[in-house]
Amino acid sequence: MPYASSQAYPGRGSSIYLSSDSGTTWTPIGEVKDINPSGAQSDQYDSSNFESGIFKEYVQGMIDNGEISVTLNHVPSDAGQAALRTNFESAAKLEWGILLPASSITTPTDTTPAYYTFSGFIKQLNLPKLGVEALAEASFSVKVSGAITETAEGTTASPFV
Repeated sequence: MPYASSQAYPGRGSSIYLSSDSGTTWTPIGEVKDINPSGAQSDQYDSSNFESGIFKEYVQGMIDNGEISVTLNHVPSDAGQAALRTNFESAAKLEWGILLPASSITTPTDTTPAYYTFSGFIKQLNLPKLGVEALAEASFSVKVSGAITETAEGTTASPFV
């Protein structure tokens, strides 16, 4: 199929959710400004030996799915933001969901954007950053534990709504 135009989309309209009951109910985290995954990486093991010649050899090890850093407008009355502190202090492993914006849908017959789900715990929770001429911003990071599941766009509603 020939190139018609770019399929790029803005992140505006994305959302992040947490669940403390294995994904039965999801709580949206309000006023998120930035979701930044660190990316996955794998361990590597040097398998070089006397027969390797002059080039090193490696074997891939386990995969670490990294962390997700989030920046948001600090809103103390937001239920999702309040849940962050409660779950951070309880050291709970939670279920997390990231829903892409509707503008990411590329198939005209699809109605639900793609989304990601994963387990993880709140690794860092920062107090709001305050400035004379700035909005109060807070941030947190989630350490991903295990695999990240990607669900492609489609016609079935996401579990978050």
